[in-house]
Amino acid sequence: MNRSVEPCDDFYEFACGNWPVHHNIPKYQFSIDWFDGQQDLLLANISRFLTQKDSPNDPYPVQKARTFYRSCIKHAKSKDENFTAIENILRKVDLPTTPFNNSPSGDFSWLNTAVLSKAAINQDFFISFSISSDPKNRTVNRLRIAKPTGDSPLPTHRNSERILRQRMKELIEQSDGEEFSEEDFNNSNISEEYKTTFVQYVRNMSQYVVQLYGENWNETEFNETILHVLDLHVAVDKSIEDYYENDSLIPSYITIDELQKMTDEITNNSAFIDWKKYFELMFKVGGNFTLDWNSNDSKILMSDEKYFRTIFPILSSTEAEVIKFYMWMTLVATVAPYSNKPLQKFKEDFVRTMTQSEQKPRDLYCADVVNQMLGMATAYSVVDDQFMKQKIKKIETMVDYIMDAFAENTRDLQWMDETTKNATVRKIRAMKKLIGIPTWLNETKELEEYYENLNVSEDNFLDNILKKIQMDHVAVLQLYKELNDFDQDTWVSNPMDVNAYNYMEGNAITIPAGILQFPFYGQGLEALNYGAIGSVIGHEITHSFDNTGKEYDDVGNVNPWWTNKTKTEFENRTNCFVDYYGSFSLPGSEEKVNGQKTLDENIADNGGLRSAFIAYKKYVKEHGQEFKLTDFKDYSSEQLYFLGFANTWCEHSTEYSVQQAATDSHSPNKIRVIATLSNSEEFADTWKCKRGSKMNPDREKCRMW
Repeated sequence: MNRSVEPCDDFYEFACGNWPVHHNIPKYQFSIDWFDGQQDLLLANISRFLTQKDSPNDPYPVQKARTFYRSCIKHAKSKDENFTAIENILRKVDLPTTPFNNSPSGDFSWLNTAVLSKAAINQDFFISFSISSDPKNRTVNRLRIAKPTGDSPLPTHRNSERILRQRMKELIEQSDGEEFSEEDFNNSNISEEYKTTFVQYVRNMSQYVVQLYGENWNETEFNETILHVLDLHVAVDKSIEDYYENDSLIPSYITIDELQKMTDEITNNSAFIDWKKYFELMFKVGGNFTLDWNSNDSKILMSDEKYFRTIFPILSSTEAEVIKFYMWMTLVATVAPYSNKPLQKFKEDFVRTMTQSEQKPRDLYCADVVNQMLGMATAYSVVDDQFMKQKIKKIETMVDYIMDAFAENTRDLQWMDETTKNATVRKIRAMKKLIGIPTWLNETKELEEYYENLNVSEDNFLDNILKKIQMDHVAVLQLYKELNDFDQDTWVSNPMDVNAYNYMEGNAITIPAGILQFPFYGQGLEALNYGAIGSVIGHEITHSFDNTGKEYDDVGNVNPWWTNKTKTEFENRTNCFVDYYGSFSLPGSEEKVNGQKTLDENIADNGGLRSAFIAYKKYVKEHGQEFKLTDFKDYSSEQLYFLGFANTWCEHSTEYSVQQAATDSHSPNKIRVIATLSNSEEFADTWKCKRGSKMNPDREKCRMW
């Protein structure tokens, strides 16, 4: 805290002003907050456990996790300069071992390579394939296509990769500043910094591999090809970003024949892609049944249609050799960190040059990889069962209080009619609470069944990763015809994440064990606990009723369960949030927060803060006032609640991390505190901020829930 600051002038500075003094930013990050810091602390605990010797009482998956960890540590010490691992993958996906050779089959098909790459390393080229629950009948699964995320499919230094993608996006600037279109292809105004760094990286990779196989390096051929590859790279990346914030999170329906017709029309080439063949190949590689296009299999889920309408015409007019080189380059760059030393170094130098950041220490990185790959095994290993049971019981009570408060708030709303109020309360009462760890995780037999098909080796880190990825891919395909029940044990997140989630299709909120630690929980006073983890829980509950969540009913189906009158009132009230948050400048910048892009998160912050505060007052009413802290005798319990909330978002950031925040769906941490609290009547009353002060501006307060 910085107690020299007047709380009603700047509550963030008051609550967090001295945070940077006590929390240095690690060299592998551009900022540090409680979420990052506690995740690293958790990874350190996981690392310590994984370095211990196996016990005869350890379940086999725990032993697998330790073996996986040792393979990661061992790989960092390896001096291997063999290209065999990547060569095997390239051959599996029908790509040449060197970039200018003909493909092994002699007749390159990007579609075939895309399918094989999905099965081999979960790499999406141009199309993201998945299996998702039907939005209108979530018990049924459907085939789904969307734009790729652009993220690495392998467990990477997540922060470095995220920063790298952001840097790349910043340096890829189109001349007209508008969305990328087919007309922009070959006319991109790419910054010289990015072009030089990127081309040098690809040259280093390509030249090394070519010479490794004893072939002659043709600089002229490379220079002619790389510019076209760079154009394609920019087109794909820019299109992915352009069609991110405006796309609906809810996919639309399209039949296989309609999809084929649309693709043929926009590419003016009926031979460009055979969609039936594409999906059939997916299941031929990893599934165990055939698709029937005369049945429900013909109904496809499609997200990001605008992306496909942009990128397919570009692809259809691009030479096969350019697409092949692009896919070769992307795959080798993806696998490079897990391969031999020269390729690792090329990738590390590229990332370091682009991001000016270092990689996470190897022990934390390896713990992170194992946690990403074998999250249930690490949770079983690290979580203290008895302690967690005590926590879970208390958190369940807190969640009930907050849900009750949200329901009571709903009853008092003036803008919502009775029909929609009743439906909202029903949805709250039906919401599932997934807290701590899955209940089945304590059963050794079930844990072993969960990982029974996975075999790992201490001597092959990359192979361990690929086995897990391939096992998951096959499992997803085999679940295609299964009915979804979304019961109390349907977890879609890692129990060791320092975060919380709303799973709209299952009408469930998840509060993982990872976040049930200081300072989010366990501070001794419920005022601080409700302000910290309580507001996070309230935030996730409110997501079920934000601009996206309101489309899902009490069983998780997209269903028009609001009346038209209430929908109109809701939409009118969103304008207040868009305008208010849009009036704030990013810290240290003249650029404004994007009020539309951050709308859902801002609604959740405001609704969560209010519901948790009302829930805390109910707790006090039932359990009595809490004791005073020695150094905080001048503050009421209600004031400590808001301190607990603000402290959750304390952050030490650099100028670059603030720039990154401009692209996030969340407002920057400081704005999450300032804007949310200055929008709260309860905060103004509790801290006695006069009307017209900075934390109680003389304007209408935005209220949704």
